[in-house]
Amino acid sequence: RLKRGSLNKSIREVRAFWKHLQKKRLVDFDITLMEVSTRHEEERTRNVAYTSDDWVLIEGELLRLAKETQGERRELQPGQQYWRHLVKTLLQTLVHSGLRPQEATRLLQWRDVTFLNQGGTREERQYSGECTLNIRNPRGKGSRVVACDAGMFLKLWMIYVSDWRKANGHEPLQKSHHVFFNPGTAKEYPYSQFGNYFRDVLEQLGLKGAGYTIRSSRGFYITRMLAAGHSPYMIAKNCGHDLRVLTKNYEQLSAEDLIAEFLSAD
Repeated sequence: RLKRGSLNKSIREVRAFWKHLQKKRLVDFDITLMEVSTRHEEERTRNVAYTSDDWVLIEGELLRLAKETQGERRELQPGQQYWRHLVKTLLQTLVHSGLRPQEATRLLQWRDVTFLNQGGTREERQYSGECTLNIRNPRGKGSRVVACDAGMFLKLWMIYVSDWRKANGHEPLQKSHHVFFNPGTAKEYPYSQFGNYFRDVLEQLGLKGAGYTIRSSRGFYITRMLAAGHSPYMIAKNCGHDLRVLTKNYEQLSAEDLIAEFLSAD
């Protein structure tokens, strides 16, 4: 089956060739070829942006699973405990930063995280969530500094990682360590492992058919930023996209978002 993107590319090539023929005066009439719409033509069935209510459920289940490893109900291995805390923090970071999942799981190191510690008092600075994440892609694509409010989640994760490494005989946490790597192997976890765990969470919540994936966090972030009134250009810059790709592939504003924007009383 021919994909719409491939069809549209062929249509553009034919139009360009026809213009070339017209310039050469080999043809003396116009043709009209319209591209096939690819935006919202069919209902999205995968990577659907979380609704705010469903994200509350998902985060709550991730928190429950992380806390469950600390009680007497389950005696999990240290690596299993670490994994549950890691997935919780990963999803929270993705939702609050708009990172591509693989940017976090493969590229992000602690040296790339800068806590801005904003606030007028010591306590305010301590609990400040503002931070920047320096995405260093060796291929260059998507390299950028991301400004976000995921700092508090990463601060708590840094404390947990440091304590866990000390308790389990690993070397102290280093700036060069990857934020979401497996501490036992010093390598990234297989991405399929994240997907399988997340699908189990969705099934537990009755959300298996909602079209949610880990990557849904990116659409959720972008949609929330747009609904909050942030500049689409600045959102695209923060996410490592051009504006056209962002509005085509990630914007999933709901009717409720539009009503709140245009019809709510001041």
